[in-house]
Amino acid sequence: LNLALNNIRVVQCTGSGGNNDQTMVMDCCEFLEKLDLTLNFIDVDTLKESVDVLYQLRSLKELYLLGNPCMGAVTEKNDDDSSQIVANKIGAKKVNSGGGGDGKAVKGWSGCRPYIIARLPNLQILDGKQITRSERILANQKLSALIQELDVLAAKCRYEKQKKEETKKNENNNCTNGEEDEEYTEHTPESRIKLSDETYQQKMEKEQIERANQPRIRGEKEFEQEQRVATDKAREREERGDIRQCNEGKWIFQFNEEQKPGYVLLDISIQKHLSSSLIDVDIHPTYVSVVIKSKILRLILPAEVKAEESTAKRSTTTGHLLLCMPKVDPEENMIGIRASSKYRARLKKEEEDKSTRKKMSKCDEANRMKNEQNGVIG
Repeated sequence: LNLALNNIRVVQCTGSGGNNDQTMVMDCCEFLEKLDLTLNFIDVDTLKESVDVLYQLRSLKELYLLGNPCMGAVTEKNDDDSSQIVANKIGAKKVNSGGGGDGKAVKGWSGCRPYIIARLPNLQILDGKQITRSERILANQKLSALIQELDVLAAKCRYEKQKKEETKKNENNNCTNGEEDEEYTEHTPESRIKLSDETYQQKMEKEQIERANQPRIRGEKEFEQEQRVATDKAREREERGDIRQCNEGKWIFQFNEEQKPGYVLLDISIQKHLSSSLIDVDIHPTYVSVVIKSKILRLILPAEVKAEESTAKRSTTTGHLLLCMPKVDPEENMIGIRASSKYRARLKKEEEDKSTRKKMSKCDEANRMKNEQNGVIG
């Protein structure tokens, strides 16, 4: 069972009371063989209670307590075991607050290992090191002295923790806004949980600000509602007789009266993927009004048309909207249409003649150069 880095202060069994986020309740674990409590906060004041619970686990053979405040420095001089080196490096350091706040960091209880070995007879490995028979015999011989020493250390530890809490309360009451930027924290479960909560709160506030600054995402329903509102406003204005040309959406359009004589064709360039439900067309005899995605395109027609017989089609390939409107008088504007057609035909013929003369000049130049070369050779 891996319980490393869980802010655990005491291991209890069911019914011991005090069950909270910093208490590990061991129940129905009689077949547990390996338990990892690395880098938690089991101190000397809760060590006895925790070992009493672990004593009930008859199958427990391997235990890890590295990094807990209760674990002390290694006393063996010629021990090269890597786990003991790790214990010396990351062993929990306690601030000696009983000595006037000198700030010196001291190691935990050096008798913790023999105490655990003597109390847990079925244990075979502690912090990655095999428990030898001689080590267990020595631990059993020192058990009575270790229990007395533990009681004294536990009482001192409780007193120091209580004194720290009182000092912390007084500091919180007397602190000013200028001192908050230079606040020091200890390596305790409370400080770690507090820092985690503050970090989470700052992250949530940042995400909330980012969501508020993001543009509002609108779906098809919102666009359709805006389209209805814009269409109603446009139709009310037209009913009042206020007809003005406008192109709010900057749409590209083109009138054509020559492609189909007797008709006025209006081609409007619209995006291919724009939904047809966002397009509303209203054709009148003298003008046409098209609402595209809440933007109004209103144009005066070059000739009077039959609104009832007009049609609107949309291309499935390009998305363009084509309005086909029959004229009331098919001959209207025909003089200008014929004149413009003749003018374009004349321009086209002139361009063809110009290109023909250009080609002929190129051929003449090529023939002249060829003749000159033949004369030189002759």
